[in-house]
Amino acid sequence: MPVVRHRLTDIDAENRKAICSVCGETRIRYRENGRSECMTVRNANKFGAGNRDEQLRRRRLRERYKLTTEEFDELRESQAGRCAICGKEDSSESGLVVDHDHRTGRVRGLLCNGCNVGLGFLQDDHEVLTAAAAYLVDFSRQASSD
Repeated sequence: MPVVRHRLTDIDAENRKAICSVCGETRIRYRENGRSECMTVRNANKFGAGNRDEQLRRRRLRERYKLTTEEFDELRESQAGRCAICGKEDSSESGLVVDHDHRTGRVRGLLCNGCNVGLGFLQDDHEVLTAAAAYLVDFSRQASSD
């Protein structure tokens, strides 16, 4: 989303008001450099719906996983847009999510929400996961012999 250009005129510093070229009369704030800026336009640029979602996505990837959006997109492409565990193409609203080792923080791959939640509930413990798989296999054998 491009930054909206605006210009303030008739600045009333005492009442923190001005005439903004974009939104008419509006309140203003003072930046550290002493210049005034329109709060309405500032908030639209900073917190606009599309811009806000993209900013949050970028920040989450960077802070939680040390990934850029480009690295995420490359990982998604390398997995052909499919979950690294079940192989299903994730069509949910949230898309594929980043799976990482909670001890090291190292990114393992992208998963659908179901597989990600499953690993989380099993506490990323491969022994518990192996036991769960054996349990399902045993039940399947019993059910087929009935």
